[in-house]
Amino acid sequence: MQAAVTHETVQKVAKLCNLTLTQEEISKFSIFFTDTLKYMDMLGELDTSKIKETYQVTGLTNIFQNGDSVKSLSVEQALSNASENINNYFGTKAVFDRK
Repeated sequence: MQAAVTHETVQKVAKLCNLTLTQEEISKFSIFFTDTLKYMDMLGELDTSKIKETYQVTGLTNIFQNGDSVKSLSVEQALSNASENINNYFGTKAVFDRK
């Protein structure tokens, strides 16, 4: 059985997500997270040893592509208006701890 998700854990997750939560919200999320983990534990009890692995269930493949390739921009063209280029990638300022 999964242990309860503490208020401290919820506060740490909220901080990582840059969210400000009230004490009431922290209490609610603690309950929601704990209930979710309990449900996942229950699913873990199912015998899936004879179930074939799958990554999708519809059977559809390449539904958005017709097989024709379309010429794309070169790296130089894509980065031509970039304010900063770092090793052929778009450069940007760090996004952490921005206010």
